Amino acid sequence: MDRIVKTVVWTGIVLAILCGVAFIFLEPFNIPLDDAPLAASIEPNLHAGDTVLVTRSSGATYGHLVRCPDPTPGRDRWMVGRVVGTSGQTFNITNERVTRSFGQEPTRSCDTPTYAVRNPANGIVENLRCLAEEVGRTTPTLYGNDSAPSKRAYTVENGRVFIISDNRHFPNDSTVLGQVNPDTCQTIVLRLWSKSGWGDSKNRLTVLY
Repeated sequence: MDRIVKTVVWTGIVLAILCGVAFIFLEPFNIPLDDAPLAASIEPNLHAGDTVLVTRSSGATYGHLVRCPDPTPGRDRWMVGRVVGTSGQTFNITNERVTRSFGQEPTRSCDTPTYAVRNPANGIVENLRCLAEEVGRTTPTLYGNDSAPSKRAYTVENGRVFIISDNRHFPNDSTVLGQVNPDTCQTIVLRLWSKSGWGDSKNRLTVLY
């Protein structure tokens, strides 16, 4: 019995220390439920109502998933996406995919070839196709509509970063809101739970890339 009590006590102490360390370096962020453009743009890797942990320190590194304030003057809302370009870099967005000289082609296919997302403008559900691509350190699952040919070139301004949404068809990112100061951004590292709570095991304690 004494051994069990000691184990419980020490487990509690270790957990308390870990929580204290996490509090020093990380802070929780509840993704708003009332921001339809943001909600659509983060699918399928995040969802409105998710509670995630972001770094307390600022900065935006190429390939990382980040939270940044909307750069539009007077607008108090967030943009969430991946850093696909830093100061001075150039790239294209071709058929809703990022293409660049220093990038790589996708190394895997998507488990789910299509994904249904509600259009934030009219509420109509649209089926988007998988657009998996290499973005820095990972190959995230992205969705868009590459059947509509388009190509646009971008150059990242000095002292800025270019953020792009995982949902390329309904973006809430630098393509529509503008480039951002990296010092205003924070890296998203972990989803604690979804809006369904701790019981949603699929979206609980998810490491985010």
